[in-house]
Order: sequence, then structure tokens, then C-alpha cells
Amino acid sequence: MKKSITLALLSCYFTTTINSTTINSSFHRTENIETTPLNEIGFNNNYSKESCEIKKLNTDINSLQYFGTEDLRPKFRIGFNAPQIDHRQLLLTIDENTTDGFDWGYDAEIYEIFEDDMYWLIDQKKYVIQATNSATVNKEIPLGIITAEGGTISITVDAIENPIEGITIYLKDKELNQIYNIQQTPYEITLSAGEYHNKYAIVFLITDSTENDDLSDEDSSDEMDEENSNNDFNESPALIMYPNNTNATICINNKDLIQINGIILYSTTGQKIQYWKKNLNSKFLTLNTNKQQQGIYLIKATTEKGIITKRILINSK
Repeated sequence: MKKSITLALLSCYFTTTINSTTINSSFHRTENIETTPLNEIGFNNNYSKESCEIKKLNTDINSLQYFGTEDLRPKFRIGFNAPQIDHRQLLLTIDENTTDGFDWGYDAEIYEIFEDDMYWLIDQKKYVIQATNSATVNKEIPLGIITAEGGTISITVDAIENPIEGITIYLKDKELNQIYNIQQTPYEITLSAGEYHNKYAIVFLITDSTENDDLSDEDSSDEMDEENSNNDFNESPALIMYPNNTNATICINNKDLIQINGIILYSTTGQKIQYWKKNLNSKFLTLNTNKQQQGIYLIKATTEKGIITKRILINSK
């Protein structure tokens, strides 16, 4: 019988144990929880009532991350299909509070492996959920695959939440040194029976088709060529914002001279990093980011037309 495993995770994570299987569940309340049925927080499965209770956590409740009503963290849901499994979904979250190793409360180990299956690999252990602190260009996240009898498998992107402008995730075949854009087309291959722990990885690359990539490598001075700067790669064509990682700046093309009252740079957890409020009303702006650590940020411009936001990747060289 084929199995289908799909994740449904929202904001902040904590670990619960059900029949020796550890999962990460979403929870928005911060009161003391002794025994709360999982179906009250959106987890539905065919477990007994007794086994579907959250055991009291031996941890300080303040250690739980709370992100309010909007979770700004980028999330990538990677799907896997094979003859002995209908669908496995893995979750990759970008969170600056985590590392590339195991992070308690963020990563979830997978304890039930089906005859055909896929998982993240952290220190040779298998995970269904992984968090990492950045999505920098060329960064690789190892994937493992097992197939008991062999057959045709496929890997694809099921969904992306809070995508990063100018970044695409690819599947990399490390043995062949080839990459595949699984955001556009599912990757399919017929594998022999066995375990594949050194063959595949998810890799972050610059989106080839976006003008943002060319612009981020160009000079960001006020004399920048207007034809190049008018490329519409922002949510608002009237106000184009993009990072120039060569000189650690954010470039803004305000072609219609919209009045800008203030610009704020936030981390993905909502922390205010920098604020600009003077000398903002010119056609071209260059904002110094003080060589912020590489990672994903949210830039918000308050204008006479309303608030314009954009998620950017800062990758200082």
C-alpha cells in the first residue's frame, strides 16, 4: 500500500512525540500546555485520542519563537514520488536563528522510512523538516533517497512561501555535476535499488531569467543607465528596489518621483535593522547597508502611494 506524507506547518515550531515519531507542529498560544489534543491545533490523523496528546514540554516557554500573525520566513516544500510511496513532502525553512546542523525545535527527524522515500541528511541522520540560516548562492542542502526495488522517482517543488527575489532552487546531481530547475519541471529518473546519500542536493542559484541578477552586479551610482534600471522585477513598477552585493548597498529606482517618507530594513524575524528617513526623494537612491551579514531581509518603503515591501537577499562580497 502506498503512503502519502504531506506537511502542514505554519508559524513557530515545537517538538511533540507521537508513537515514537517526532514532528514539528504549529502553535500560536503561549499559555502553559499540559495535554492538548492535536486536532485542536490543526493536526488530523488516525491516531488514538490517548496518543494524540501533547506531552508537557520540559523547556522554558519563552524559548519558543513567535512570529505574530505573519511568518516572513521563506519556506520551500519539496515533493517526492516513487512506486512505493504516493507522495513525500519535505520542508526547508530559512531562519536566521538556525544553523546548517541540527537545531532543536526547528528540525524534525524522520523515524518511519518507507520502501521508497526521501529525506534531508544532517550528520547522516534523516529529517523531514530542516531549517538553515541563509539561502546564499551555491549553498547546498544534502538530500537522501532510498528505493527498495528501484524504479522511476520524481522530485519537484510543491510550494514556496515568501519567495526570495532573484533566487531559484535547483536539484543538483553531484555525481554528474548537473543541475535541474525543479521549480519549473519535475526531475524524473529511473534508479536501481539502493540508498543514495551522496548523489543529490538542493542548491540555491541566481534566477537566470531575472533582470535583477544583471543589475545587482552593475554600478549603482546615480548615473546608472535608466533603460536597465526600468526593468520591472519588483512588486511595484513605480518603485524598484534591489540589492547591489558588490558594494553592500540597496539601489532604488523611483522613476515617477513618488514621495518616500521612510525606508526600513527588517530581518525575517521582524527585527528592525536599519532606518532611512532623509534625502529619499530623488530619482535614484543608493542606501548603504553597513555590510550586513548575508541573509534574507525585508525592505519596506512608506510612500504617498502606500507601503511597498520586497524580500531581498544580501550576500556581501
